[in-house]
Amino acid sequence: MKTNPEQDNYIQDILNAFNDLIFVLNDEGVFTDMLSSESDALIVPKTQFIGKYVHDILPPEVSAEVEHTAMKQLRSGETDCYRLQYSLKRPGQPQAHYLAFITRIEGKLTGKSGFLVVVRDVSELQRKDAFIHAVFKNAFLGIMWLEAKRNEYGNITDYYWKNLNDEAARLLRRKKETLLNIPFSEYIGAEWYGHFDTLLKKVLETGEPHSEIKDYSDEGQGEHWARIQLSKFGENGIIACVSNVTELMYLNNSLRRRNDELIRLNKRKNEVLSTISHDLRSPLAGILGLLQVIRHSEPDISAESGQYLDLLEENARKMQVMLDDILNWSRSSFEQSDMSSGQLNLYREVEWVSQGLIQVEQKNIQIVNRVDEDFLLEINRGVLRTILRNLLNNAVKFSFPGSEVVVESMDKEGFRGFFVQDSGLGMDALTMEHLMNGTQPDSRPGTQGEVGTGMGIELIKRFLEPIGGQMIIESEPGKGSRFQIWFPESVHAEA
Repeated sequence: MKTNPEQDNYIQDILNAFNDLIFVLNDEGVFTDMLSSESDALIVPKTQFIGKYVHDILPPEVSAEVEHTAMKQLRSGETDCYRLQYSLKRPGQPQAHYLAFITRIEGKLTGKSGFLVVVRDVSELQRKDAFIHAVFKNAFLGIMWLEAKRNEYGNITDYYWKNLNDEAARLLRRKKETLLNIPFSEYIGAEWYGHFDTLLKKVLETGEPHSEIKDYSDEGQGEHWARIQLSKFGENGIIACVSNVTELMYLNNSLRRRNDELIRLNKRKNEVLSTISHDLRSPLAGILGLLQVIRHSEPDISAESGQYLDLLEENARKMQVMLDDILNWSRSSFEQSDMSSGQLNLYREVEWVSQGLIQVEQKNIQIVNRVDEDFLLEINRGVLRTILRNLLNNAVKFSFPGSEVVVESMDKEGFRGFFVQDSGLGMDALTMEHLMNGTQPDSRPGTQGEVGTGMGIELIKRFLEPIGGQMIIESEPGKGSRFQIWFPESVHAEA
């Protein structure tokens, strides 16, 4: 084949783009020329082909097909392009698949009449096609190929099934052959066609995939839910993947109903606990007050009676601590459900909480408020007071009579907060670990044998976790403890 250099480059570019081989055969079936792609997979020495007959090079079944096609074109004078697909097995290599196009050429191109044969290696395409076919056939979800039908103005009038797998036919409750011969609108019905027509048009126009879960329950057939995923395929095609999620939706709805019921019962339980503990605190406070009146109004009380009064007061105070913890715990559930915040002055909140601590006066403990007077925290008031009350009660409990408990504000990058520090009993590393992990076996007694429920620290952690807060404990046996509380900047502000 004789061509100029520019034409050679042009033809070579085409060959490289399509990864092809081009052969020229004369009318006797002899190879007269060859052009090859630069791809290593298709580079073949010309000496293997030029001057040799087709049947000397190609396998008998392939050469017979080429010669049959060539003879048919010679006899009829046709110049149509014929398509031939064949496979070859080379020693030590996997089977290769080829696609050949054969057409009659006139003498103007080659100087003589003959045939142009274009060969393309389609092995990789064959493997991909086999993989796609296996997925399509064996998938656990329904796969459908819909094609839009347009009128002369380019408007979509309906959709037709081009193909679908067995699972899709099962989910649609029709035979595959039936669906392939009817329009989409006929199967889906007027009730649903408008909905799907809108979705399919949107996917075709935008190219964006769409996914939804739809209820297709029919009367007398129970619940039926399906997940549908739509993707554009080609110019007018839609690939629809459909899976039956009825059981999943049933379980999900059942879990939602059970969860709603548990929330309702838990809320009712907290209301009952709050009511009971609140109603019991008033008479208990009266009992403690009456005991104090008896002590002061009866100076000559006997030793035995004094012991009974001490026992009564001790048990009453234990009960009071327990009721306070139960009330705070039940309140925490309500306050967590409503974490609306406002700007609170920490200095004033510390003063307010300190005034309600019973043990402060009894143990002659001084609360030293070193919080900056203009220090503001944007947080729920109930949450802040519960944290302060528990930390201060805890510090007083483990402080020695006549000592100080210090509260001070502080800042660090991204956080603001405060610390409560005492100089009391302190803790070792193991006790601190149990306290932070919620694995403390029993509440430790205070410096005067005070008891507690051990719920205070858990309450604080319960409030801090949802807002990204932190609690850091520093302590040493015999030297006291320091509890740091940090709030993220997103939940507080400073004037």
